Amino acid sequence: MGLALGGEAGARLAGHLAMATSPDTVLRLVHGMKLPPIGPLRAVGIDDWAIRKGQTYGTLVVDLDRRRPIDLLPDRSSTTVAAWLRRHPGIAVITRDRSSEYARAATMGAPVALPVADRWHILLNLRQAVERWLAHVHGRLRCLPDIAVGDGRQPGQRLRAYRRNESENAMELWRELRERGFAGSHRQVHRFAAEHRTKPARRTAHKWLARNAAPITDAISLPSPKQLAWFLIQPIEDLPPHATAAIIRIEQDPEVARLSALAQRFAALVRSCCADGSRPSDPAGELDLWLDAARLSEIPALKTFASGLGRELI
Repeated sequence: MGLALGGEAGARLAGHLAMATSPDTVLRLVHGMKLPPIGPLRAVGIDDWAIRKGQTYGTLVVDLDRRRPIDLLPDRSSTTVAAWLRRHPGIAVITRDRSSEYARAATMGAPVALPVADRWHILLNLRQAVERWLAHVHGRLRCLPDIAVGDGRQPGQRLRAYRRNESENAMELWRELRERGFAGSHRQVHRFAAEHRTKPARRTAHKWLARNAAPITDAISLPSPKQLAWFLIQPIEDLPPHATAAIIRIEQDPEVARLSALAQRFAALVRSCCADGSRPSDPAGELDLWLDAARLSEIPALKTFASGLGRELI
């Protein structure tokens, strides 16, 4: 119970099971347990963890074959991590984030091991680069018109028609969209309509009308740079309708269209190379082609990201 729940929750559960004890006792028993032997290691993952967020950090080491943490190091310096790696010879693969400290530690402590930049950190760094660039151009993207949809009307026009017709509620809107091929749930439509409604619903209590009054506007707000960057690295088929509409809207900007295509192409390449993915026939060649395209894109965020990746491949 202590291992699974910790001190406070473990003590509460023990009380329900007629084993009254204190949280301190639970933690003392946990601390007194002997750790299982580490055994031979083939592949390990290293990443930092916050002892005190923003001030003190350590290093977490994970056995990737057994999928369990095996050690906590007191800091994240290359010297400490390299010393740990030397004490465990035979490691063939080391996954890490893209920090120079961990790269140096892998080189110093296990020079024959294969260093791997893990997928999560690569996609995180891509999203951060895209987000920073979108933040600079977000003002001009907000001026782009709403994109066209299959019935010849734009999403903004469709939503404005919904606003003007008070008899048409979110469920009716969902039924109409479903007839046109929309595969989402009525909850998605209800949430979208609620977020963009500029007039209160017919059944809104009178006491809330004055308090929640807001100016009516025809403009549909554009998601934040962080949200847009998140949308751009997700598989297109997994995106909700409002995310797809936002991407198509900002892709009216030619520079954003190039950024979007390259970001989605890179994210798809990374995901296809995971253990359960359909690996491309020549992933290294695909990566080289992408790096060249990113460097020639004239988009500073992607050029910087591609340059960093290129240095790690040397």
